[in-house]
Amino acid sequence: MLYRRSILVELSQNFGVDHAILKRSIELYHKNEQAFMNVASASRPHYFRLFQSIGNMTGGVERICSMRADLLVCTVITLFNTKILLNLISLYR
Repeated sequence: MLYRRSILVELSQNFGVDHAILKRSIELYHKNEQAFMNVASASRPHYFRLFQSIGNMTGGVERICSMRADLLVCTVITLFNTKILLNLISLYR
């Protein structure tokens, strides 16, 4: 489960939206509203096509949903552990 989470973290940190390209696309849009497709394209993270390709494979949507479920479990565990830690810290103040 943590392996799947690390893959998703890697994707989000290194294959997300290129903010410089998005900024330039928005600037171009302000000059010419017909450039809205550039903004739409630039706002799509690089990992979008990966998930789209996986989703098109047999059983792909199920795999993506499974990865999402694992990520949510990891997030809940992290939040739960953080709450416990904060409670312990407050005991020693």
